[in-house]
Amino acid sequence: MLSSKQLIVFDFDGVLADSVEIKTEVFAEIYKPFGVDVVAKVVSHHRANGGMSRFEKFKLYHREFIGQELDEHSVRGLAGKFSDLAKQAVIAAPEIPGSLEALKGFRAGGKTCAVNSATPEEEIIDIINQRSLTDFFVSVYGAPASKEKNLEKILKDSSSSVDSAVFFGDARSDFDAALALDVDFVGVGEDIRSELNASAAQYYSIVDFNDLQVYFLNS
Repeated sequence: MLSSKQLIVFDFDGVLADSVEIKTEVFAEIYKPFGVDVVAKVVSHHRANGGMSRFEKFKLYHREFIGQELDEHSVRGLAGKFSDLAKQAVIAAPEIPGSLEALKGFRAGGKTCAVNSATPEEEIIDIINQRSLTDFFVSVYGAPASKEKNLEKILKDSSSSVDSAVFFGDARSDFDAALALDVDFVGVGEDIRSELNASAAQYYSIVDFNDLQVYFLNS
C-alpha cells in the first residue's frame, strides 16, 4: 500500500515518540489538588482521546469534573504549566520502535512527510527540532487547529491528492480526520487497533514501525 503513496502524514505522540504516558502523568499532576476521583476521570478521558488538544481538555475537565468554567486566560495558564512539565520529557522520550528508520526510508524513497499533532504548533515544532527531526518534514502543524483542518492544509501545501496520502495515528481523532477527507489510515499501537476493531472500522494497523517491512513497503 505505501509504495503507491507520496504524502506520509504522522501524528507525533504515540506514533513517532513514546510520549503518551508522559502527558497522562502531567494531567494527573495538574488535577491532583482536586482529588483522586477527578484525577481518575481526567486520566480515563485523556487516554481515550489522545488527539484532542490540551486547551479543549482543560475546558472540558474543569466544566464536567469540577463544575468550573474556565476563561481563556486561565486555559492559557494551565496550558503553559502543562508545557513546562511535559516538554523536556517529550523531547527525551524514546522513539516508537522503527520510526526513525522509517523516516529515513521514506526520505530516501522521495516521499513527502509531514506532522499533524494536537500539541500546540509552536511547541511541537520546537520538540521536533530538539529531537533533530526537522529535516524529515516539509510541514509541521499543531493546535489550535483540528486534526482534520491540519490534514487539509497538509494536502493543499503539498498539492497532493487524497489517494496519494496516508495518515499514521494512534487516536480516534486521527482516524476520524483521515476518514473525513478519504485519506488512508494506519493505526499505530494496540490501543487504536482495539478501539477501531470494536467499531468495525476499515483501516490498516501496525504495532510499531518495524511492521512496515512485513506488511506495507512492498505491497
